Amino acid sequence: MSSIIKVNTYQDANGNALFSSDGSGTVTLDSNFSGVLPDNTPSFLAKASSAQSISISTATTIAFGTEEYDTDNSFASNTFTAPIAGKYYIFASVYWNLGNTQSSDQSNIWIAVNGTEVQRTRHATNPAGTSSGEAQQISGIFNLSANDTVTVVGYVSTGGASIATLADETRFGAYRIIGA
Repeated sequence: MSSIIKVNTYQDANGNALFSSDGSGTVTLDSNFSGVLPDNTPSFLAKASSAQSISISTATTIAFGTEEYDTDNSFASNTFTAPIAGKYYIFASVYWNLGNTQSSDQSNIWIAVNGTEVQRTRHATNPAGTSSGEAQQISGIFNLSANDTVTVVGYVSTGGASIATLADETRFGAYRIIGA
């Protein structure tokens, strides 16, 4: 046999509200409950705010000028700074507008922690004489210490002109993994 308990506010033994329901299934945690449940913070998501020229054969930090959200004010100046130690899932996508070049290009993006490359993805693109654009993604789980800095770096090895990133498809984000 099962029972159903219907309440709109759940309180502890001392009368402190823990959470409430509006009657339509929306549950709101009270401030007394804050910090009790684990969450995936800090976290952020940023995107490019405009196209960026990347010089051929030059490692360049990718610019992410617009924050979608930033739970701990941990993202600024194209850099995520881990406010607390932990394992973080870090991801990025860069859209390369390679244009019409006369040679094949190799695009690279990598995640750098404290200025040192920790993971890279390479992709050969743009057959000679064709117009090309593509999104290149990278992601991984990294063990960060408090105040470690994370950036995304782009590099194109060959080609006929500078490379530009497409703002709407160039993103960078991270979140701390709970329980790890």
